[in-house]
Amino acid sequence: MSKIIPVLIIFPLFFCYADSWSTKAPMNVARHGIGSGVINGKLYAIGGSISGWVLDDNEVYDPIVNYWQSTTNMLVPRTGLPAGAVVNNEIYILGGLYYDAILSENMSFNPTTYTWKVRASMPTPRYDLCCAVVDGKIYAIGGCGYDGECSAVEEFDPITRTWEYKADMPTARTGPGCAVFNGKIYVIGGRDRNFNYLSVNECYDPLTNTWTTVTPMPTPRCYPACVELEGLIYVISGLTISGEVTVNEAYDPIKDTWYVKAPIPTPRKGPAFGVINGKIYVAGGSNASGYLTVNEEYSPDVAIEETKPKLLTKINNIFVLMTSQNIIIKSSDSERSLKTITLYNAAGQLQDKWVRTNLTDIKLYPTKSKRFAKGTYFISIETAGGAVKKKVNCLR
Repeated sequence: MSKIIPVLIIFPLFFCYADSWSTKAPMNVARHGIGSGVINGKLYAIGGSISGWVLDDNEVYDPIVNYWQSTTNMLVPRTGLPAGAVVNNEIYILGGLYYDAILSENMSFNPTTYTWKVRASMPTPRYDLCCAVVDGKIYAIGGCGYDGECSAVEEFDPITRTWEYKADMPTARTGPGCAVFNGKIYVIGGRDRNFNYLSVNECYDPLTNTWTTVTPMPTPRCYPACVELEGLIYVISGLTISGEVTVNEAYDPIKDTWYVKAPIPTPRKGPAFGVINGKIYVAGGSNASGYLTVNEEYSPDVAIEETKPKLLTKINNIFVLMTSQNIIIKSSDSERSLKTITLYNAAGQLQDKWVRTNLTDIKLYPTKSKRFAKGTYFISIETAGGAVKKKVNCLR
């Protein structure tokens, strides 16, 4: 077995500062139970309700100018809406509640043409469900139907315009949060039919149509804001047995671990939310003080760079360094079995892939672009003897 000598390289060393919140321009219409989605760097807040009135309002927030503007209203007033599912630059709004009527409506909004279209309805009418998109297909999960909290999972294909039943979620619940990482859907929290606030965290794999239970959320709650950002799933605010909370907790799907983050200044349930340019926006919702227009922006841990010497990152017996031009891998592993090396971005999307016969002094170059973009990546190295995964930073 060859001997590895650590290599000293000068490159930026990252120091993290605390995450923080700031207040932005408020929404025009106070409400909760809002559907939302992000397209072209803008947050859309759709429908919802206030003081018993069900709304069809649709307004859009542009963080660059810090301004809300009204746009084409939804065709049918609805509340109890999930975060909208964005496919091909259209926001799909599914189900919801119109006073006492539980809906199965499926409509999409095109911000370019300012128009709504009626799509094929969900098989199961429900509200307070959650929605996620994987490989261009929309998954409608859980919620509350005419028979109470449900575990239904239904997949909509916008191309064929058809629905298909999938494996039920293990825990029936209403008002959970959900987010996608590495092609899998994580459904977190919610409330069951006995009014128990849940911390359960269940992972759905569309490829195998199976569910797995993973580490539960520390704070049981329902109706939170829930998004994925740079490999972490943030569950922000929501309703607990004691009322609305300011709790902000982040789940790392790779480490199966939870972290406590900076609390949101304004506790709430049922807000609009989304990720724009590395920041999370949470707008509207309601709490004990009433219906809200408050819009708050969350900046995760940020980093500045300081040039200091640092050794190559060590993964077991593997050293990895990534720059914008190449990836260097050094290893004491002299095994000659096939090595598949796969690169994913922070959202878990495939970026590049290589095949090598060994791991000794490898230098990999981009095959799908001229350079690797600066940012966080995940590299997976698979051999006949197993796999190694590691989070790495691409340095300019």
